[in-house]
Amino acid sequence: MKPIDRTMWFIESTYDIRLINVGHETKDIYRPMIKFDTKEKIYYIQFSLSDSKYFLLGKALELILMGRVY
Repeated sequence: MKPIDRTMWFIESTYDIRLINVGHETKDIYRPMIKFDTKEKIYYIQFSLSDSKYFLLGKALELILMGRVY
């Protein structure tokens, strides 16, 4: 397991945040999505899989540090 995947798994299991990469059916592009507290936030930008993971990790850390996730 890569370090980014381990970090994402840790955040998901500890803070009850779902970090999801919604993939396009024919292209190798992904749209990041975060679920927390029954809220769903979809970002309408397209990334490669690794860039999408880094983006989601940054947004999850931002939520945690701003105190929106307990």
